[in-house]
Amino acid sequence: MTLKAVSSAARRESEPISLVEAERTFLEAEIDRALDPYRSRLPAGEVEWMRAQLLADAEGNRNVTELARAAFPREVDQSGEIVRTRRR
Repeated sequence: MTLKAVSSAARRESEPISLVEAERTFLEAEIDRALDPYRSRLPAGEVEWMRAQLLADAEGNRNVTELARAAFPREVDQSGEIVRTRRR
């Protein structure tokens, strides 16, 4: 591997991954759920500041973004139908 290839691979790893809108909404909901215990203990402005910081940190961190993408529930066919063919 050349120095140029190593450099561009390191740059790709340091660049944040963009989340699609559904993944971002999922991440926001997870952050909101994590902040729920603080809503009754802190002023609303402080909770919103914490939310904004967590969201900005999550979007700027490749590892967190990959975790959010992996945790995002995907649509799965739940029909349970099994195609059966006859053996000859």
